[in-house]
Amino acid sequence: QEPLQEEDREAKYLKEGILTAIGIISQHNEDARRSVIELDGIPTIVESLRDEDDGVRAAACLCAKSLSRSRKAIKSSLFEAKIDAPLLSLLSDPSRQVQQTASATLCNLVLSFMPMKENILAAGGVRELAALSKSPDSILRLHSTWAIKNLLYRADRVLKERVMEELTWPQLLALLNDSEPDVQVQAVTIVRNLVFGKKEDIEPVVQYQDGEVLSILERILGPQSGSSAEMKKHAVYAVSNICSGSNKHKDMIMGSMILQSILQCLRDQQSCELRVAAAWVVINLTWQDAEDEASVRSRQLRLTQMGFEAQLESMLEDSSLNVKDRVLAALRGITRGTRRGSAV
Repeated sequence: QEPLQEEDREAKYLKEGILTAIGIISQHNEDARRSVIELDGIPTIVESLRDEDDGVRAAACLCAKSLSRSRKAIKSSLFEAKIDAPLLSLLSDPSRQVQQTASATLCNLVLSFMPMKENILAAGGVRELAALSKSPDSILRLHSTWAIKNLLYRADRVLKERVMEELTWPQLLALLNDSEPDVQVQAVTIVRNLVFGKKEDIEPVVQYQDGEVLSILERILGPQSGSSAEMKKHAVYAVSNICSGSNKHKDMIMGSMILQSILQCLRDQQSCELRVAAAWVVINLTWQDAEDEASVRSRQLRLTQMGFEAQLESMLEDSSLNVKDRVLAALRGITRGTRRGSAV
């Protein structure tokens, strides 16, 4: 009996070692990922996700994570192998390492792959991810928030409502105020994705607790916030998406301290992405429809008085071509109000 146990243990170590090697080799190598598929390795990986040994499960998760970084064709192969069910079960695995890698894999699988999104939603995956977003483990909070953000990427209103029923608005506010900046960045991007789309998408976000989300965006963009350029960029794009809504939504931004912060973002010389995002805010604030010409004129005047026009004119020779293009569009909006805005 004892020798057999030793053989079993050695077999587990060997299996774990092979899976770990495959996971590491294929992490940044598309050819290696393709070879795993061609050699029919995915069923073995999926089966290993259910192994009784936590080391084997962790190694299989690493393989799945590496494969999930790939193109849609490989994501399709993982989907056909029904990888979503064992991965979701591993979100509550007793091994913290397994939980962390499984949640990271889900981040990749749900991005821009609707069949996987639908399966995860149907299986209660958002509920599991929402529970992990409350974990004391900052890595689990990060991965779960990241996965929820990816679920919401270019989502329609129905999907947004389904996700928010499970995540809940109080928990989103908690994540926006998380002690870990990386978690906050993902939470801000959740807001950005929620307000992407139509006016009806924007309303629930700006109305929750009398504009609490807007207050948090205002704080993130404030001069004393200490927020990273990455966090500010996503916050500015969230503001820009709000500005693509109704006159009421635009007026919320016009009447807040956020506008002064947007002007400062235009002056930021360290991040051209931040300058582009800030220019989009101006473009969307000056979007003109035939029926709201007076509202646009009022916003144009206010923006000019605040110094936006002068600042944009000073950026016409910006070192970034992308910034220059957006600046030209924003200037046309301020001076003539003929540029049509859009969500970004």
